[in-house]
Amino acid sequence: MLFAFTAEDHGVSLAELARRTGLAKGTLHRVVGDLVDARLLDRTDQGYRLSSQVFQLGMRASVERGPLEVATPFMEDLYERTHAALPGDQPTGAASFRCRRARHPE
Repeated sequence: MLFAFTAEDHGVSLAELARRTGLAKGTLHRVVGDLVDARLLDRTDQGYRLSSQVFQLGMRASVERGPLEVATPFMEDLYERTHAALPGDQPTGAASFRCRRARHPE
């Protein structure tokens, strides 16, 4: 269910969530209610959106990962959006941070 939301979503209706997930409206309504109660979704005037709690959980998960592992999806997204060259080596204090460009079909 949570993967049915995109970063651009600021409010998704139950009808749209049903379309994206393929869940029956009754099941969807229960699941959405549980996620709102758990503070993983917020209700808005436009529908539902991911809550800041989801971001906080993601940050907790990233603590166990190194900087390269955390940054790679963002760098891949940046490349996908801009197709600009990505930095190779960027000094970060005493260490060097290497960002690798994702392989994208041209």
